[in-house]
Amino acid sequence: MNDRTDDLDVPAEKAIYVVDMRKYSKLQESQMESVRTDLDALLATAFTESRIAADRVELDTGDGAIFILPPTQMWRLIDPLTANLDLALRRRAQARPADQPDIAVRTSVHVGPLSDQNRGEAINHACRLVNSQTAYRTMSAAVEYGAHVGLTLSELAFRRTILAGRRLALTETDFTEDRAQVTGKEDFDERAFAHVPGLNGSALRRLAGFEPDPQPGAATSAIDQSSPSSSGVHFHGGVGAVNGSVTELRQTNNF
Repeated sequence: MNDRTDDLDVPAEKAIYVVDMRKYSKLQESQMESVRTDLDALLATAFTESRIAADRVELDTGDGAIFILPPTQMWRLIDPLTANLDLALRRRAQARPADQPDIAVRTSVHVGPLSDQNRGEAINHACRLVNSQTAYRTMSAAVEYGAHVGLTLSELAFRRTILAGRRLALTETDFTEDRAQVTGKEDFDERAFAHVPGLNGSALRRLAGFEPDPQPGAATSAIDQSSPSSSGVHFHGGVGAVNGSVTELRQTNNF
């Protein structure tokens, strides 16, 4: 007989990565299978290139997927996976036949306790992030700029990765802060941090039409924590990132 108090135990934390394809429901039915197959293949390749372990759970959502991983892998979901996936999608866009639709994706990352059956508020939070107005506006800015991935991080994910120095090329200046809200979910109003490959935070903020920063240029103005700084030029996933002197628009390679 189970002790009901076992239900009060806090489950182990897991990293959650949500991918949602832009305008998938507007595709012709005859196109859906091939487009989704392409996305699955590109995701698998980007995961491998980012050295993300294969011991992950994947939940199909129809127009995307939810990936559940050990929290030790969370930083890889942000950097380098975002740049690797964007590069793969850009290459597909350049090589695809004219009658094949383009693929762009909204993504979110969160971390929190989940049961052994992968149930819990953390997965709801990650899904709300990817469906938030912040995520949609980030995606619109990405498409306008020519990128194919828009990333939205929870505050907790941002703290444990970017601010903690668990990243390769990205820094906090590559993100902009917003209040993530979801239509019809009035109880969801959370701090979030958005990123588009090739744009720094200030440029993304203007392009997405977010409210002005209380302290312009500081995505972390209200977070009492600093991130290790670095200098030099880093090239990753086809995106040149100049740390210490961030330009308005990052230079990207043409393929």
